[in-house]
Amino acid sequence: MKRKASGAQKRYEDKIKAKKKAEMDAKKALIRAEDMKKGVFSTIGSATKRRTAQRQHSSQRSSGLTITEQRSMNMNKLTYIRCGDYDIPNLKLSEQPETSIGKYGRMRKSYLKEHRPILYNQLLMSEKLYPHLLEIDWTAQERVDTMLPHMMEAAGVTEELKACDPMRWVGLMNTLTAQIEEILIRELICS
Repeated sequence: MKRKASGAQKRYEDKIKAKKKAEMDAKKALIRAEDMKKGVFSTIGSATKRRTAQRQHSSQRSSGLTITEQRSMNMNKLTYIRCGDYDIPNLKLSEQPETSIGKYGRMRKSYLKEHRPILYNQLLMSEKLYPHLLEIDWTAQERVDTMLPHMMEAAGVTEELKACDPMRWVGLMNTLTAQIEEILIRELICS
């Protein structure tokens, strides 16, 4: 059980707290003055003036978003959209062809996203991802088209078997397709 502090003890504790607070405020003021000399810290009044000037110099307003300024970065002019307190870069990729990506291209894309995110982002930002996925898909489809007839011949899968025993033919074809996909995944998609 904690006992109540007497009046004298309470005044003493308040005096100590006030002294510590005064020391801390003095240290903060000293650090703030040094930062202001270096240009790192600015007072609230100057920050308000800067924000007002930015609002006056903003170039466009559309649907609540404000494009605040243009900054030079890597020899390109970037525009930033103000959204609340944040400046978000206004980046757009160029138009990609309307060709759809097939099964193997989508598999490569998911592999890159999960296991090679840096390479995925590099390809995406350099606008080489879509052509890369199309090339992988095209190459994989070509390999399926060339490997399947050879594997069918080696396994004895013929049109006669299809006519005589269709369930066996389907089972063999599914097995061959799965084997080809394993090869493609190992050699092409996950490499």
